[in-house]
Amino acid sequence: MNGRPSTRERGGVLFLFSGQGGEYAGMGRALAARYPAFARAVDAAAEAVVRAGGPRVWTPRHGFANSLAAADAIQPALFSYQFALAELLREWRIRLDAVAGYGVGEVAGAVVSGALPLADGARVAVARGRVPQDGPGAAAVLEGDPDELRRMVEPMRAAVAIASVDGPRSVVVSGEPRYVETLLRRAHRRGLPARTLAVDPTLHRPSARDLVPDFVTRLDGLAVGRPRLPIYSTVRRAQVLETAALTAEYWTENVCGTVELAAALETAAADGLSTVVEVAPSPVLAAAVRGYDEFRESTYTVADRDDEAETFLEAVARLHAEGRTAPPVTEAGPPFGNEAGEHRPTAVADPSPAATTGAATGYEWLTAAGPASSRRSGAPRRPGIPDATDGTGRAVDGDVTDPTGDMAENTRGTAVYGPTVATAAGWAASIVTEEHWVPEPFPDHHAAPHRPPLERALVVGESTLAVALERELDRRLSALRVTCDPADAGPIVSSLTTGHTAPTAIVLVWPTPDRPVPVTTGIAGALDLLQRVQDGPATTLTVVLTDRDSLTQNAIAGLVRTLQLESALPTRLIWASDDDPAPVADQVLNPTVSQEIRISDHTVRGRRFRSVAAGSAPIGIRAEGTYVVTGGLGTLGAVAVRWLLEAGARDVVVLTRAPRPLPRLLDGLDDRIVVVRCDVTDRADLANALFDIRACGSTVRGVVHAAGVRRDAEFGSVTTGVLADLYEPRVGAAGHLLDLTAPDPVDFVLLSSSSTGALGAPGQAADAAVHAALDTLARSRIDDRIRSIGWGVWISGPVVSAGDARLRRAGMVPFDVARGTAVLSVALGHRSPSVLAVDYAPTDDAGPIAARLRGLLPEGAGPPQPAPKPLGVKPVPLHGHSTAAALGAALTRGIRPTPPRDEAL
Repeated sequence: MNGRPSTRERGGVLFLFSGQGGEYAGMGRALAARYPAFARAVDAAAEAVVRAGGPRVWTPRHGFANSLAAADAIQPALFSYQFALAELLREWRIRLDAVAGYGVGEVAGAVVSGALPLADGARVAVARGRVPQDGPGAAAVLEGDPDELRRMVEPMRAAVAIASVDGPRSVVVSGEPRYVETLLRRAHRRGLPARTLAVDPTLHRPSARDLVPDFVTRLDGLAVGRPRLPIYSTVRRAQVLETAALTAEYWTENVCGTVELAAALETAAADGLSTVVEVAPSPVLAAAVRGYDEFRESTYTVADRDDEAETFLEAVARLHAEGRTAPPVTEAGPPFGNEAGEHRPTAVADPSPAATTGAATGYEWLTAAGPASSRRSGAPRRPGIPDATDGTGRAVDGDVTDPTGDMAENTRGTAVYGPTVATAAGWAASIVTEEHWVPEPFPDHHAAPHRPPLERALVVGESTLAVALERELDRRLSALRVTCDPADAGPIVSSLTTGHTAPTAIVLVWPTPDRPVPVTTGIAGALDLLQRVQDGPATTLTVVLTDRDSLTQNAIAGLVRTLQLESALPTRLIWASDDDPAPVADQVLNPTVSQEIRISDHTVRGRRFRSVAAGSAPIGIRAEGTYVVTGGLGTLGAVAVRWLLEAGARDVVVLTRAPRPLPRLLDGLDDRIVVVRCDVTDRADLANALFDIRACGSTVRGVVHAAGVRRDAEFGSVTTGVLADLYEPRVGAAGHLLDLTAPDPVDFVLLSSSSTGALGAPGQAADAAVHAALDTLARSRIDDRIRSIGWGVWISGPVVSAGDARLRRAGMVPFDVARGTAVLSVALGHRSPSVLAVDYAPTDDAGPIAARLRGLLPEGAGPPQPAPKPLGVKPVPLHGHSTAAALGAALTRGIRPTPPRDEAL
């Protein structure tokens, strides 16, 4: 087809069930609402999880939304989703010749293959979800030939193991920190790209067996059968399982052993399988699969959080067009997960949505020798592998090779950069940007059509601008105004718009100054109104904000930026600096290109970002200084602590709500770090901590605020409770820090923010609102020592979250420790109070966030420059120094315990 080789037409189809990383709160909702087959299957799987002693992961009303907050529920939820998605693909007659799975995904694959009944698959998923995953260790990603990397690891096999082989040139290692660092040095000496991971994968290494003492016991009595379809094992390298091999010991290897994804894909390709369908709520492994020539153009993702139902239909259409379908039959074989040999007669089903309301699934997995055969009709035969029907199935050894010799295709559609960029001062400076506004052509309403496409306008607000805007719009079309503050107008707007079909422009106008209510109250009212408008019949939405220094209004801007990315409703954000209604009315009826504009002095300016000019005198780290880091045991906080100490700080005080051992990144620095229990959201508790630091004779010279939590949720699912949970550790605590350290001779206060505040991000509305407010807090303080850094995405492990994966596809290159440290050093040389740290390389992604990045950000810096000189004075070796010990003892005596709370960063 289209000039492709004819051998591809004859190849088989592999269902690849991914592990964690693609899950999100709204997964399955659209598919369950549209397809009864999915709804029935997910209900059955969720019920099996409950019978296996697990939590209720799915309800028709809330979907999976209430199950992803608990660590032990994530894997059973993903298992249930994948089982149901495979059933839906079966309903649509998508061909299936073999299965493979990554981590917990292999459990769903085993059920689909017939090797495990659904009930026992649920038992494995529940037991796997209860294995602790936060043990000690370090991890790194190495790029090179897997066999060569195995030889490098072999001398250290007692302390370091290969956690996973994810592609032809991508290997994750995990183990004791000092041995992992030794391995990194050896890789660099050989010219192999290698980098540390901020998160250590505790599982998938030999020492993980210490975490699963009762795992085998929980799986006693599994009803293991011979699979009806071959299983390309990611546990046993290069083996194809066609016998009853999935015992409790196998699943222990699944938890503790290396994930051999690359070997499974290479074996499948050698067998003639030419198409891979990733069965996951969002793409996780597709980029790695496309690293193989055999699968580069034939890897399909069948769901995505951006538009689950639309993505599924598009993928099914492409699979049908490529001939990847099985013919319907009049008698179905055993459904996924049923006991071997249990047959259920059904009628032939039409796979169209209108016909998926019956109880029958309507077709079986066709095989060469009938329902009991292990191979599908037309599937390729492996030389030397007999059919499962003769009872002599065996595994075949194979070597992991590098068929492409090139890592680029492993991250197809995603921006990547080389290992030397981390030390480039020029590179770090080039990715730090600030907001600025550029003039845009002003729409001429006199030249516009006499009758605009809109028939009426609904203005919400009671300010002078709102009153004038209603009158101005009423001259051009019918206009009505709700005379109350927008934060209180949600129910009224709903009642006025329900049942109306006339094309309507809704305009929300916030006043200056804000009402005297808590910031979170104002944000909550805005959220309620925006959610109601999103669900209503509005034709367009325009949000008019008037106070650039208002925390509330900037938080609302963060909500709107995310709404623009998630909703199909045309939404405009306008910053108006005066009460002239004419230019605002022009934008309502005849908008310019930019989704966010500023109107002042009859000039329309669009929002962009540009590089920040460096200050005249960079701020150094003082050898005699003490530095305070909140959230210093989290990912970003630990990077900041190490950066400070390596730059010369005498000691660092880490304030945390839940003291725990130092992360591996800080190994060897413990005698210069003091960990103090302190809830930074409690102003009195924070004041006591700072008082005790000063009482010990230490001078606070700098502060890094990295405390906070993250809660991803679709716009319509965000609650006021989620907003409050995010706001207090980020913005509330930052305000306390700025107030209470004002008397200290601090050289800087760095507020760790996120790019979501400035750019918005699908599924992160609450996060965007809070970080937009945090950036405003830095701008509104008249103090050039304060600045916020809006970070892009960070490398977090071998499995990337769905939200971060979307941002990577859009062009955000993830930070590792070295790159983040370089940016921290450069940031002190800038005087802009709020900067964005996003390494951006444009991609061909067609999503809304990619389009926004292309429109707002300058392109990446290109090749790295020579390594920068260390910032400030050289580090002072203080091992055995009494200062940190004395400070720690004094603070331990002086700080009152506080109840622990979660701390994600």
